[in-house]
Amino acid sequence: MQYQAFKQLIHSILVARDRRSHTVDGILKNEGADELVRHLDDRISIAAVVCADASLAHELAAAKLGFPLKELVTSSGQHVLDGIFHIQHVNAYHSHLKRWIGGVFHSVATKYLRHYLGWRRRLTENVSLTPVRLANGANCGTLVQTTVTGHLAVGGIVGVVLCLLG
Repeated sequence: MQYQAFKQLIHSILVARDRRSHTVDGILKNEGADELVRHLDDRISIAAVVCADASLAHELAAAKLGFPLKELVTSSGQHVLDGIFHIQHVNAYHSHLKRWIGGVFHSVATKYLRHYLGWRRRLTENVSLTPVRLANGANCGTLVQTTVTGHLAVGGIVGVVLCLLG
């Protein structure tokens, strides 16, 4: 019984990040292909190469969305494919996200998780974060609704990872 209660507190978070640090993230209801498609549709250029851990859900989502997929079998020690394809940048983002939420806030309420994801995206953007930008982002839920304009990695590489947060 205690295990089931704890399992409900763990959330799957999708993180897609290109090499220019553009980030798309979302709280998943499940880890299936349809849920990945729901979060990634119109967010990744079909000209981009997506790199992810080997997973049937990733394969199905790539097929539905029409982008090429490079799969890594990290469980067998494969961390780089063809000398260029890796998910180290997105794994680093995930690690920093977990440390930030767990270390600074000592966890967050589930109903506010999307706010914290938006806040973290804003903090890690490749533009200067001024008090004015932070205040403008916090008004009227804009911070929560932050999305990548255009596509991730037009003609580049996007790393995708599913993370457990909780």
